[in-house]
Amino acid sequence: MKNPLLFTLCGGLILFVWQFISFAALDLHGSASSYTPLQDPILNQLKELELPQGMYALGTLPQEDYADPEKVEAYLAEQNGQPWGILQYHHSWQSDMTSNLLRGFTINLLVAFGMFWILRQLPSSNLIKRILICAVIGLIGFFFHPYSQFIWFKFPDVWAHLLDSIFPFAVLGLLTVRWNK
Repeated sequence: MKNPLLFTLCGGLILFVWQFISFAALDLHGSASSYTPLQDPILNQLKELELPQGMYALGTLPQEDYADPEKVEAYLAEQNGQPWGILQYHHSWQSDMTSNLLRGFTINLLVAFGMFWILRQLPSSNLIKRILICAVIGLIGFFFHPYSQFIWFKFPDVWAHLLDSIFPFAVLGLLTVRWNK
């Protein structure tokens, strides 16, 4: 693994292409953005309410009420079995694909370089060990963010995130065969 720039570029491309495959070509995350025929009345109502742009947990207490344990206990008992939701609301749609793609690719390059650096720290390792190390790093990332969020908020595409966290990272470990000297 002598050339970090080449590994970073190839690894970044692998991650970038995988994200395209996962989110667009195979639509593995489609369940997280399902269509509802009620979208127009919902969006019109939110606009009429002049809701500030942001992300909201619907079915929860105001932040200041969490200081009172009795209020929290009573509210939780009252809410048990009731509907709840997560709302992410934006005032206007922005479809600047170029900026988003460049930022995503930059992050993929940084991740690939980080993986290269970690693998370079190993005194020596065989291919299986490098693949497993990369897959475990991806799995750690999955457990830390998507899965820990899923525990509380039940995001429907959590298993697609699991695949996204293991497969392309294992491929990065496989990529080290080319630079194993």
